[in-house]
Amino acid sequence: LREKCYLNIYNEIFVSFGKNVGRNVFDQNRLGANIGYKITPKIAFELGFMQQTIQSRGLNITTNQNRFEFNRTGTFNIVTNF
Repeated sequence: LREKCYLNIYNEIFVSFGKNVGRNVFDQNRLGANIGYKITPKIAFELGFMQQTIQSRGLNITTNQNRFEFNRTGTFNIVTNF
């Protein structure tokens, strides 16, 4: 069982850059964890959780401040290794 189960933890930070980017360099962040089970050496199933933070590109019209969106979701993945 120990050879077939694994834990996958990730943290992805997205940033924008270039001449068209104003003051909002941060775009989004994805933080998550999955528990995996290998069915065969090339196929696995993962069950997990992801929290995503997104900053809007523009400002909130009424308050003139940045707007953030917070999302949480469960995930189910089928992973293949070709």
